Amino acid sequence: MYHDTLSSVRARATELFPGELLFGPTKVAKILGRSRAWVYRHYGSFNSMTVEQIASLIC
Repeated sequence: MYHDTLSSVRARATELFPGELLFGPTKVAKILGRSRAWVYRHYGSFNSMTVEQIASLIC
């Protein structure tokens, strides 16, 4: 499941933010199609994440 999730997250991140490797809470929310409040509620406070970290949290 992780590899499928990673592929989806990576594709969406590349589509929205080409060339970027680190994503703050606002960008993570946009990648996931959620609000920033939802991201904070489910993943807590953070400065930046990679697509691998985002996929890991989802799984």
